[in-house]
Amino acid sequence: MQLPVEQLVGLLLKEIGLHKLKIAIAFSVISLLVLGLGVTWPNRYTAFTNILVEEQVLDPDATRAVHATGIQRDQVGMARELVFSQKIMDEVLRAANLINDGTTPLERERIIDSVKNRTEFSRGNPTLLKIQYTSTNPQEAYLVTKNIGEVFVRESTEDTQRKAVEEFNFYENQVREYSKKLVESEQKRNDISKDNISATPGNEADVNSRINALRLRIEQSQLELKETEIRKKTVQDQLSGEAEITIALSREGQYRQRIAELQQELETLRLSYHDTYPDIVRIKHQIVDLKESITAERRKVEAAKSTEQKGTTRIDEGVALSPLYQQLKNELSQTKTLIATLNTRITENQNLLNKELDRARRIHDVEVKLADITRDYGANRTHYENLLRNRDNAKDAMNKLLSRKGATLIIKEPASLPQKPSGLQFIHFLLGGIALGLLLPLTVVYAMIILDPRIRSAAIITEQFKLPVLAAIPWLNSPEEKVLLLKHNRIVALIFSGVIVIYIVVAILKLNKVI
Repeated sequence: MQLPVEQLVGLLLKEIGLHKLKIAIAFSVISLLVLGLGVTWPNRYTAFTNILVEEQVLDPDATRAVHATGIQRDQVGMARELVFSQKIMDEVLRAANLINDGTTPLERERIIDSVKNRTEFSRGNPTLLKIQYTSTNPQEAYLVTKNIGEVFVRESTEDTQRKAVEEFNFYENQVREYSKKLVESEQKRNDISKDNISATPGNEADVNSRINALRLRIEQSQLELKETEIRKKTVQDQLSGEAEITIALSREGQYRQRIAELQQELETLRLSYHDTYPDIVRIKHQIVDLKESITAERRKVEAAKSTEQKGTTRIDEGVALSPLYQQLKNELSQTKTLIATLNTRITENQNLLNKELDRARRIHDVEVKLADITRDYGANRTHYENLLRNRDNAKDAMNKLLSRKGATLIIKEPASLPQKPSGLQFIHFLLGGIALGLLLPLTVVYAMIILDPRIRSAAIITEQFKLPVLAAIPWLNSPEEKVLLLKHNRIVALIFSGVIVIYIVVAILKLNKVI
């Protein structure tokens, strides 16, 4: 249960009185142990240096290029990795006289691990890097810190300059490569244009117009050819027998007209002469001859029809010599010539049309090729211009870094020899020993009061068991116990006095650097 503060203090003082000898002994042991630790505790000296990254000279583009070439924002990681390298550690430890040619490899590794564990890297602000080293020897702390800072600045600067040169060379090679690509693309475009002069893009309208004109010519020629073939068929039909029949029928009509004229003349002569009159006889004979001619013509017509039905053509010599037949013959020859001309025209126009169609296809192919080349050329051109800008920025950054006018590392605050130790000092052990010697035993007593289940106060009986307390009998010491108690008090006083004297003597000796 929880006791009131005044009762808890009373119980604590009572227990201290009962166990004061034990508390005094514990106090002396703890305080003297802490004092001994303080006497043997070595002083630690810490040296540090601050390194600043300057960028005030560079313009934004050049600063961006410097960042790309190696001026890192995480200087802590870079510094730790660089300084703890084998080469740098050898140089730093030799400069601080921590190793020499006679140092064994095992001892050398032990010293390197010890230096690594006592070296710290931190960032004071985004542009300030702090390097500090702690050692029991102030001269060692100074030399190690000084050499770490100088080597780090030197190696970082050389590494940054090397990366800047590499970055510039990279962009320079890229610029050359893309310049070559642009020249090749331009040459390809020129070669395609030379090889396809008649199929260059932009002639689509002329080609389409010519294709339409050729198709119109072919259609017109084909239509004219059909008309001419019909005309040829008609002329051939006329020459195959129908012409002869027509001619024959025309001759029969002439014969009949002549007979009619002779009959009229005969009637006129009979009015004046007898039938024996020579003219009358002559006219009669002529009429008979004409009638025979009509019969002959009719036979010819029948023969022509019969020949036509058999599929052969029979041309009468008289018909062949007639002007009408000759006219039909000439017309048939002209028709055949026209048909041949039209066929030739159609064939030539079709060949021209095929050429124009092939030309149109080649124009499309050339357009596709030129579009691909133009697209690649545009992309390469854009990349080429970006590379030019990056190369110029990298060159500017490289020149400034090589001339040490650009972003560089400089030692803002060099390392100095530490004059005072850092960390725990003798005064801390001196005060801490007395405080710990008192607090630790008292803490044990207090814990014993809290954790001990025995009843130490009448209030606990009333509170816990609900029983009234009639009276409390105090402890009375016997004469022997009083003598023993007095003896214990003297021993406790002696112990505390001795510890204080020892502390004073050791402190004087320590301040005078006797121990």
